[in-house]
Amino acid sequence: MRANQPCQLPIHRAGSLLRSSRIDWHRHKTAPIQDILKSPDFLAADKKLPLALGIDDNGHPVIGDLAVMPHLLVAGAIGNGKSMCMNSIISSMLMKFRPDELKLILIDPKMMNMPLYSRLPHLMAPVVTDPGKVPRVLRWCVNEMKRRYYCFAKTGVRNFDAFNKRPPDVPARKEEEQENRAIPERFPYLVIIIDELANLMQPASQDMETDIGILTRGARAAGIHLIAATQTPKKQVVTRTIKANIPTRIAFQVASGTDSRVILDRQGAEKLVGKGDLLYLPPGSAQVKRVQGAFISDVAVKALVTHCASQARQEFDEGLQKSLDNPSPETSDTPA
Repeated sequence: MRANQPCQLPIHRAGSLLRSSRIDWHRHKTAPIQDILKSPDFLAADKKLPLALGIDDNGHPVIGDLAVMPHLLVAGAIGNGKSMCMNSIISSMLMKFRPDELKLILIDPKMMNMPLYSRLPHLMAPVVTDPGKVPRVLRWCVNEMKRRYYCFAKTGVRNFDAFNKRPPDVPARKEEEQENRAIPERFPYLVIIIDELANLMQPASQDMETDIGILTRGARAAGIHLIAATQTPKKQVVTRTIKANIPTRIAFQVASGTDSRVILDRQGAEKLVGKGDLLYLPPGSAQVKRVQGAFISDVAVKALVTHCASQARQEFDEGLQKSLDNPSPETSDTPA
């Protein structure tokens, strides 16, 4: 099938037979991210962590809200748009948040995509490329989640939003300051991005999978979110724990209906046509949506990173740095 022809894709709908979704690929062959970022849907005040995902079959912007998702799984065979999607997601957040409002932890064992972002002032640590350090990163994130809940309890609030909106005259108690547990005025969002889950999900990765489960079950109210991507949608990679706790998913073209079911619990992704063609399973929905993924060039990404780097300097987190340098993952349940 030529790219300038309309394409029909059977999509499973809850409680119904297969339904065809038609996109005119000649008319919608690209979805420039700048058009999506300027749209009222992206700028809407009700979206806390908006992500520019692409356009639907009517040419309307498709915007996800990571705060609602609250975690995201992205999968697809190599060369079909997964890396572009990750760049669009990260760029969406960089366009919206200053470094004091958003912190990123980037994990890229393949060293293919995330080095583009190595100069970002939003980073809590250098891009993590050593698979052996990833369990320490995730253990630190679990402890950071617990620290945030500790601060919530001490200030009489229940979640991230309430903590950041509390009156500024609620001071930290002296005993907490003496114990080096000073309560900050506010917390930034923390987004952990894993670009290639398959490199990490080895037989000896049980502790890491456990920490992913802890984070995906409990980190939302702490303002902590996880985005995981893989080009290997196999059961050994996208495990039951991951699927159970990350219901929001994006699938690009895959090799088989079996791979599609691993990602989406249904067939369909094997019939996509590549070049950013994706299926999006939104939060709280049983229906997938066909989307042409947002396009952003490497040149635009580099320009955005350069701009961000010119506005603020990098300040890595000392605790996370110590965890990365420590050969034994921190297992303490005590808030740092």
